[in-house]
Amino acid sequence: MLFLVFVNVSIKTLCRALEDKMQYKEHFSYLFVIIVLITLATLTLVARQSEKAKFIQEYTFIQSELDDISEYLNVIKMSAELFRPINQNIADLYDVRVTARDCLITERNKLISSSAFMAMAYSEICTRNNSEAAFDLRYALNITQLMINNNPTEKLKSIYFISKKGFVISSLVSDAEFIAVKDFEDILFKRPYIKKFESKSYLPQNAFVITGPYSDIVTHIPMLTFTTALYIESRLVGYLNLDLKVADLQGALCKDCFFSQNKLSENNLSSEFYINEYRTGLYLEKDFSITHLFYKAIKYHYIYIVLVLGSALLLFLRFRIRSEVKKNDLVLSSSYEDEMTGLLNRRGFKNKIKTKMNGNYMAVSIFDIDNFKKINDTFGHLFGDYVIKELSVILQSNVRDDDLICRFGGEEFVVILAVDDISIATEVLERIRTKVESNLFEHDGIRTKVTISCGAFVTHKNLLSINNQFKRELKKADDNLYKAKGAGRNRLEYNIDNRI
Repeated sequence: MLFLVFVNVSIKTLCRALEDKMQYKEHFSYLFVIIVLITLATLTLVARQSEKAKFIQEYTFIQSELDDISEYLNVIKMSAELFRPINQNIADLYDVRVTARDCLITERNKLISSSAFMAMAYSEICTRNNSEAAFDLRYALNITQLMINNNPTEKLKSIYFISKKGFVISSLVSDAEFIAVKDFEDILFKRPYIKKFESKSYLPQNAFVITGPYSDIVTHIPMLTFTTALYIESRLVGYLNLDLKVADLQGALCKDCFFSQNKLSENNLSSEFYINEYRTGLYLEKDFSITHLFYKAIKYHYIYIVLVLGSALLLFLRFRIRSEVKKNDLVLSSSYEDEMTGLLNRRGFKNKIKTKMNGNYMAVSIFDIDNFKKINDTFGHLFGDYVIKELSVILQSNVRDDDLICRFGGEEFVVILAVDDISIATEVLERIRTKVESNLFEHDGIRTKVTISCGAFVTHKNLLSINNQFKRELKKADDNLYKAKGAGRNRLEYNIDNRI
């Protein structure tokens, strides 16, 4: 509150000084300090909003990634519930190497690759094929193979299954070779994710637990582990695990965001992740202290500070004139131009149609982007905005300066062509449609095709309802647009005024 009062008093003092150059000279040092403080305060507030937006984007991105991974594992679990292994010796299905203490199981006739797996187990599990443990091993081997062969992304390479009955199956051969059966009791079954899952006895069968970040036992790289249990008719078979490198899961939106297992500081931004509506105990955090925000403001905006301080005197002397000019320009621009595309808006269109257009015939047309809602839902509103801007560029490059283009609202554009030959108007409109159809819309890593539909009405310039703001002609064009949509989209429908 005191800061706001100080800024308010400072701004009033600055304005009074601008009224009188002599007062400005007398209080230059004071005003200079005020400018510095206001600039730093403003940039700190800007940094606050920017850093918060980055955090929210990063959290949303990671939550989406976690949802996708959990959906993938849920599909595997549903497949596992339907699967029943045949009662056959393990050695008949896989390559098995049995020693006095352990057995090593690999895929038969397949080279070790990214899609291979390896299992380590106590030797009696491989030799006693009728035991419950052997049944669980055959079950887990088939489920692990199903996971590996249907892996949707490179991020999900490290998939493994751990059973308390004495075996482990890993998609990373190096991990399986690293852990010997003698270490099962002391190391494997005491891994933090297994202990964490077993400590949550209240969790339902479809629950997931996320453990980490922690240092991997083999690579010592910071990891997160998804853990969920597999059941056969309510009997626990073992634990399905998926390791993710922290670096692979994090996006590039918030480079100083980090994972934690609880909220570390009251000064931090902190949000917990959820999977299947259950808390995971995993938090995304970001330092949001005043000192950190001030550092960000200086780091990313120092050039503005230099410019403000270096040009303070000139800005003071020209403040009022430039402020009024900018204000008038902004009012005029916002009054007649569409902010996103720079084309005429409805107000500008109504004002422009009062002027005379050269040409004996007028083609009043309405263009509409096909399936625009689907584009927004699939690729996001930012990409939808890009499509609208790109379409405005195509329209401007295919008409003359004397023709009128207006963004009438949303994804709808109105184009009025003035021609001496009706066929030229239809050729131009068709050229615009085919130009859009052949154009590859590519932005921020997204590439897709887009089509437009057009409805047009051609009449003589003496028959235009100018005083009625082209309502009749626009209604005719809109009716033809409706026909184009109904006929399958990506087409031009038009008719010529029967009074010509």
